[in-house]
Amino acid sequence: MKESSFRQQLTVLGGGAAIAQLIPFLFSFVITRVFNTADFATFGLFLAISGPLSNIVCLRYELALVLPREDEEALQLLRFSQMAGWFFAGILLLAYLSSFAWNPGWIPPVLFLFLAVFSVYASLSQASMYWMQRKEWYKKLSLSKVIQNTSVAACTLLLGWLAVPYGLMLGYLAGWTVLFVFHLSVLKPYRPLYTRKIPWDLLSRYRDFPLYNTLPALLQSLTASLPFWLVVSRYDVHESGSFSMARQLMLIASGTGAVVLSQLYFQRSVKHMHEKNRQLPEFVRTLLIGSIPSAAVVCTLWAFGEPLFAFFFGDKWIFAGKLSSYLAASMMLHISVYPLSFVLNTLGKTKWLSLWQLSYFLVTVCLFLLPGTNLLTFCSRLVLVDACCYLSLFGLLVAVLMRHDKALRRNDQ
Repeated sequence: MKESSFRQQLTVLGGGAAIAQLIPFLFSFVITRVFNTADFATFGLFLAISGPLSNIVCLRYELALVLPREDEEALQLLRFSQMAGWFFAGILLLAYLSSFAWNPGWIPPVLFLFLAVFSVYASLSQASMYWMQRKEWYKKLSLSKVIQNTSVAACTLLLGWLAVPYGLMLGYLAGWTVLFVFHLSVLKPYRPLYTRKIPWDLLSRYRDFPLYNTLPALLQSLTASLPFWLVVSRYDVHESGSFSMARQLMLIASGTGAVVLSQLYFQRSVKHMHEKNRQLPEFVRTLLIGSIPSAAVVCTLWAFGEPLFAFFFGDKWIFAGKLSSYLAASMMLHISVYPLSFVLNTLGKTKWLSLWQLSYFLVTVCLFLLPGTNLLTFCSRLVLVDACCYLSLFGLLVAVLMRHDKALRRNDQ
């Protein structure tokens, strides 16, 4: 791919990501004054479940959308992705109905209903984004992120101002509703092709994606959610709410940044594979793009986290600013390293990613076994775990790519 093409793609995706991050950040100045720490603690519970769900709601068939040469085959994979979303929605509706007879008490029954709706929205939206990536519609891809974050922020603020119960969660779902309608409009021209007879043999042909990608994706999200569960179980509402708010701000950056880099790098690594080019140069370039800006954010929050949070969000969030100075390091590691792991899918090394993710999950679980301490010490332990695990992943990726590129050079000779 030509350098101008790369710069154009990066400008479109990066610019859209920057705007998509800026919008909820600006709205958060008001939202954090409308909602209290208890509201954020409940919303954190919703995100702790919806996060893992969003990563498996398509059974990872959405990742395969960029691989087929024919659009018809890719659209059938998109259909499988949506069918998986409806399957999860059905299970969650059953959980909602069952919760009236039995409920553990720590989770509101209505949460299952919200999650069922989220499953339908997420399955189409996730698959649609990979379809746009396949077609190289980078402007539409960037626009979808801006639409989502703007809708979520605006609806959340309105519902908070109206004092609607569960305003944070309802505002989040309202934003996904707008995104759902946008993606339906994107896919509308392909509906005749999309509704043909389902070739069930595709399930077998692409079975590696649900078999070997679903578990890593689930474990990745569970690993991100586990710290919240531990904080809720050990600390009071104010501390857990502050932790949830700080983590959400970090996720705005790491989630959007990592997704953009993952989409761009995965697409380009596949093209390099088809063209039998070396992978390491693209790997290094993507690493620098992710690490340099995120490192600047880490330094800023470490030096000025508390005063910045007090100025922008109010004095009740000073402790969240202190927590962010620790959690920002994990954000930098996620943005810098995790997108690079998609090259393992390109090279058919998905099993290695599964093994790493399982190890990461088990190491994070060990945080539950350590004796209780103050929340800042817990955050330090969390960052240390993230650093060890992501550096091990980085070493694995470098070893795999060096071996791959060395084999290419031998074949060329």
